[in-house]
Amino acid sequence: MELKAPTPAKMTHRFAFKIMVCAFCGIHIPLIGMLVYFFSVSGTPSTLRILFAILIFTLAGTGATLLIISRMMRPLRSGNLALQQYISTWQLQALPKHSNDELGILFQQVEYLMFVLQRTVTERNKILEAAITSNEDFHRSIQQFIEARDAAYIHDDPGQMRAALEDVLLTVQAKLASATHILHTFEESPTRL
Repeated sequence: MELKAPTPAKMTHRFAFKIMVCAFCGIHIPLIGMLVYFFSVSGTPSTLRILFAILIFTLAGTGATLLIISRMMRPLRSGNLALQQYISTWQLQALPKHSNDELGILFQQVEYLMFVLQRTVTERNKILEAAITSNEDFHRSIQQFIEARDAAYIHDDPGQMRAALEDVLLTVQAKLASATHILHTFEESPTRL
């Protein structure tokens, strides 16, 4: 899966607008309700009726505010769940990045960061596996050299000893080149992200 970096987006302040709408509903539903009540009632209403109307309209404003806040928090809840699953399972989860407000932009960037982190971990694991395999091969070569040296020493054969030593030197050179490559890969890897 190839994912391109999100382009820097201009903050649209849409989330701030949503908060303002929420506050507006919480404040103005009771006020508008009271105005409608006073203009629709004939005569002078009793204090108890006024208090009851205030309570009803305040509860309506509170309900509307809670409903709007709940809808605004949905992407945060699903984003939090996706991040928790990623942390516990290392499986990339889709984040709610469909909106163009500040939350959508944030989730686009977090998802890209998760993708880059996953790719980096995968690359590093492959490099470490190659290093372990290389180290095991090097260890086997040393063991073979020791066995060949012991066999040559017993038979007093300098040619066999030289061939075993040349094999070990070639193996050491190859392993040093491999280790150098691995080190360069680790050094360059962050800049390739």
